[in-house]
Amino acid sequence: VADVLRMADALHVNGEGLFADPGNWWLFVDWQPSLHKETALQGILIYMLRHTLTLAEKLGRSAEVGNLPSQMQKMIKSAQSRLWDDTLKVFISGPDRQVSYASQAWMILAGVATGPQAQTLWTGIHQLERQTPSPVVRPAGPYLWHHVLDALLSCGLGVQARQIMEQYWGAMIQLGATSFWEVFDPQQ
Repeated sequence: VADVLRMADALHVNGEGLFADPGNWWLFVDWQPSLHKETALQGILIYMLRHTLTLAEKLGRSAEVGNLPSQMQKMIKSAQSRLWDDTLKVFISGPDRQVSYASQAWMILAGVATGPQAQTLWTGIHQLERQTPSPVVRPAGPYLWHHVLDALLSCGLGVQARQIMEQYWGAMIQLGATSFWEVFDPQQ
């Protein structure tokens, strides 16, 4: 718990409750080089705080993390008000308001988007993908795709999760893979 508290103190969350990239960290979310990571990392940090609180409760050490619930709520509120695009019905990231699977998945896994909003954002992202060219940044590897599947399953979209699994991992199998590849684009 102490290590997590030290990490929480160094979150680089600004006064508005948004993650601020310190600029000198290697922040891995996916191998996609064009991915703006700010919103996904906001979700990852909220996810981490939520699970830290659960762990502290189970260990009887809630008093040690007394400041985390308010910090987490501030980050959630800020994500909902500053990162949600009500016109597009998706979470956006970075200065050019990028739409990515990473942002959507981590906002769901963090509990920022729940219920109808979580399902709505998947509709929004699929509508944007129909544009030519698509403005949506898709995952480059199985690591992020598995978080997308987890997010889809957590908001009741198991059919969509299965379709992605069959299309993405199935394509690897059809190409002769005996293990999952680090980076894979079925279109290439």
